[in-house]
Amino acid sequence: MNNKVTRRIFLKQGLIATSTLLVPWKLFAEKPVNTINLTILHTNDIHGYITKSIAEWADPDFPPDLGGGSALATLIKQVKMECKQKDRRFMLLDAGDIYQGTPIGDESKGATIVDFFNRMGYDCWTLGNHDFDDGDKNVEKLISASKMPVLSSNTRSSKNKKEFPYGIKPYIIKNVDGLKIGILGITTEDMITLVPKEKLPEIVFTNVAPTVNKYILELKKQEVQFIILLSHLGFPRVDDGLSRRLKRFNKYRKNADARKFPNYTAYLNFIKKKKGFGLDDLEVTALIKNINLVIGGHSHIGIYPPYEVPETHTFITQAYSRLSTVGRIDLSLDKDTGTIIGISIEAINLWGERFKPDNDAEDYLRCQQDAVEKHLRRVIGKTETELQRGNYETTLGNVVTDAMRESVGADVALVNRGGLRANIRIGEIQEIDIYRVIPFDNPIHKMTVDGAMLANILEVSFSGRRKDSQLSGVKVVVNPLLPSGRRLCEVCINGKPLDLKKQYTFATSAYLSDGAVGYGLLRKIQRDMVKESITVRKAVVQYIEKKTPLNVSLEGRIKISTKATRADYLP
Repeated sequence: MNNKVTRRIFLKQGLIATSTLLVPWKLFAEKPVNTINLTILHTNDIHGYITKSIAEWADPDFPPDLGGGSALATLIKQVKMECKQKDRRFMLLDAGDIYQGTPIGDESKGATIVDFFNRMGYDCWTLGNHDFDDGDKNVEKLISASKMPVLSSNTRSSKNKKEFPYGIKPYIIKNVDGLKIGILGITTEDMITLVPKEKLPEIVFTNVAPTVNKYILELKKQEVQFIILLSHLGFPRVDDGLSRRLKRFNKYRKNADARKFPNYTAYLNFIKKKKGFGLDDLEVTALIKNINLVIGGHSHIGIYPPYEVPETHTFITQAYSRLSTVGRIDLSLDKDTGTIIGISIEAINLWGERFKPDNDAEDYLRCQQDAVEKHLRRVIGKTETELQRGNYETTLGNVVTDAMRESVGADVALVNRGGLRANIRIGEIQEIDIYRVIPFDNPIHKMTVDGAMLANILEVSFSGRRKDSQLSGVKVVVNPLLPSGRRLCEVCINGKPLDLKKQYTFATSAYLSDGAVGYGLLRKIQRDMVKESITVRKAVVQYIEKKTPLNVSLEGRIKISTKATRADYLP
């Protein structure tokens, strides 16, 4: 397909986007041709949210209800009926991270979500990083239970990288009225930093770009005319600056061009090495031709209007996470060539008031939810201030790290902001609220480190583009304009400057202790109290029970100053 040519005859209709309304983005040809009409509904990053929830992002004070899986079931039936009436074909896809994050997902280790997918009639789904959280044997169980193909073209056997373990498929080909449509699955190549290696002894992950390129060529040899990348790579957030990201990425490409590599795989691997971490949807589609459409996940952002990659004219879209929205794509394709001659993309909010619950789905989900959540409904305390997550110091981060530090008697505690998944509103706090905040059941690991090592650990939190730290027992001053790895300007513990030779006790989650998300240096440190430790979630529950009512404020634990200089006592 050549989007660049066909785009000349497109008519563009605008998009209006607010927290409550998303009007479809559309491109259509001026003249009808011999077409196949296809409607795709897609989800991503559900994270176990198949039961009803509330949309705090829409209105923090009076959040509207989200209908969850029973609303999705109603939407699917409505769209299928519409497609039947209008002679359109239908697909239902998911881009990964299906279960981790709620009791209904975690207690069954994803089995309930897979069963729900089976009931909804999904065509296929791609493995996300959190789908590996309970280890490769659990992945095997999920795939065995899935009636639909499970995709990930870069997930391979550790014994033989040419083999796909557990029935994982790299792609599927759907014959739609004589038109071959390929759906290629891909999982983030940052897995080594996201899931401890010991959980995945039978699995390795190949580099994304060469893998995608290989299978695009393979699909083309099979005369596939339209290719969808069902991706769990992520997409840069708007505040990262798309043009700036592309400009930096193009420097890597020019550097690679100058070296005149003997083959394209070596070229792609060089670019990955220059970047230093996994490629995202934007970068992969800038490098690789013949991807017509990317349906993405991993970054938890809606991409509306869809992004059109300048180099390849591939369209990229992604729905919002936690089943707050469902993406809808209406395609009109040239029956002979697979060329897009019409496309409409929108996000459908699953408001409870908009979609009457499907009775069968509602009964099934209520039964599953009652079985796992009944014991989590007890009130453990209350808060007089809203506990919010975010960048740098936050009220929620202060509570969590204070609880961790107190529970094991450490001098300093640290947790990554990505481990905190929800805010807590003013009022009573139930145990299930803490589950939503901390869905990862990680033990607290305590270790003894000298001041120099502690400084190195803290430096990781602010390296690169990171704003990752939630801290207790320590106050830092950070200058983000200084070189990465040298941004800490002051570190004080109990009001005193850090002593590089002094021994400090340090507490963090087992997830970080195992080296995840850039904290590889922690793997080398001996744990002091692994056997005596409790989980982060349990520590927070006990802390709230003891300290209620909570009244939390920001204390200047992390100060940002673009004028600060590095103190002499730091390494």
